[in-house]
Amino acid sequence: MEPKNNEVFITLPKEGENAPDLIEQALKTEGIERLRFDNGTYHIDRTVEINCDVVLSGSACFVVEKGASFILNGNLTAGKRNIFSGEGDIRIQMTDSWGYVDWVFNTVKDNPVNRTKLIQKAFDSLNRILLTDENFKISDVSITHPLHVKGIGARLVPLIALTGAEKLITIASSGVTLENLTLKMTDTAENGVALFFATDQDDITDFSAKNLYIDGAFCSITDADGDHTVKNARFDAVTMNTTRGTQLLMHDFASDITFIDVSVLRRHAGVGSCNTTAAVIENADRITMEHFDVNGDWADSGVDGHGLIMRNCHNVKMRRCLMEYLCGSGFIFENCSGFTLKNVQVYSFKNTGFVIDGLSDSKLEIVKVTNPGSESDCSKEGNYIVRNCSNVTFDSVISNFAYGTALLLTGNENVTVNGFINADIRETQSEYVVVDGGNNKNVVIKNFIDLSASANRKDKSFLLKEGVDIVLPIRPKGTVAE
Repeated sequence: MEPKNNEVFITLPKEGENAPDLIEQALKTEGIERLRFDNGTYHIDRTVEINCDVVLSGSACFVVEKGASFILNGNLTAGKRNIFSGEGDIRIQMTDSWGYVDWVFNTVKDNPVNRTKLIQKAFDSLNRILLTDENFKISDVSITHPLHVKGIGARLVPLIALTGAEKLITIASSGVTLENLTLKMTDTAENGVALFFATDQDDITDFSAKNLYIDGAFCSITDADGDHTVKNARFDAVTMNTTRGTQLLMHDFASDITFIDVSVLRRHAGVGSCNTTAAVIENADRITMEHFDVNGDWADSGVDGHGLIMRNCHNVKMRRCLMEYLCGSGFIFENCSGFTLKNVQVYSFKNTGFVIDGLSDSKLEIVKVTNPGSESDCSKEGNYIVRNCSNVTFDSVISNFAYGTALLLTGNENVTVNGFINADIRETQSEYVVVDGGNNKNVVIKNFIDLSASANRKDKSFLLKEGVDIVLPIRPKGTVAE
């Protein structure tokens, strides 16, 4: 065959011919870049592998028989319609074009009430899928090879979890991207997970989620806590709403994890009290967080509804992050190092704004804690607890409306606070602003400014021992320590 414009045209087999033979003959043509199939139905009864682009005429389609495979390593241009049928395997690896669920519609016995088999077949067969503006009701599906799923239309395309769904989407491969989707989990039980990373099976790299709205999940994103890890994962514009439990529970996310415009909205509106931490990240290195926000529910019972807990994490960059309305503490850092925080705030909570325990070699710049809640709702733990830390610098720290101590320092070494503003400690509280809890060494607070107006506290700005030094304390005229 001589290709025309680097294209070979294939027509329906004549008597004594079969489609696989015609395809294989065409692929031997020198210089071929594309196969174009004429209208009609082509039966594939053995494995066929095509390593060029394919274009289908208006009604061209394939029946892939049981035991046979249709493998395409190239773009497929066919439009949004039914293309494949039969019980055989389909593997299409496109570089630029996109496929549709419709392509494999006739390969499964579709149930409009439960589209699990259809979505799973599409996930298994294609590597680039456009989901159109439909409501796909599914149970548990898995992604086992590199795949990009993108919703298109006037809204984020919903994948609606059926009642029995436990792991709506299991990520069991590297190179997965999910984009412009709603994962609706409101009908699932108290163990429903939206995105589950199968780290009990293999290492996973290069994951991306962009423009995801996860609604009503017990847990939005977690892993198997297995023997393998997740590396190079990015979450961009991901919202978790009407939550019922810990939304990010990451044990195996080992390194290079990025969160941009990620929010946990925990106002569950009648779902029931959460009283669980919004996000827990453990054993991770090189984390970036920008605009990572948690909005809790002040009406929750209990005191365990924390914002973000990070344990044994290293080299973390955090910018413009906010924890607010929490029935617990804002940020809890345990045994971490290499943190750089800037413009990070906690607003309205029951326990403590920042609990920093065992942090080393870090810098926190422009951090603010404000707690305007009523006294009956809050504990007396204060705004900042810093203990067992070393080589940590705080620049521009603000404590506003503290219940209890504004800053408690215990067991620290080489910790410097450059600029600490204390404003409006509660009138009913008599606690000191800064308390040396003991076992501190070379801890210095420079440019301390006390703007509080508590008549009960009088001049009790500091309760210090030998390990903490206050340099240049400033008490403006009109304050209690005038």
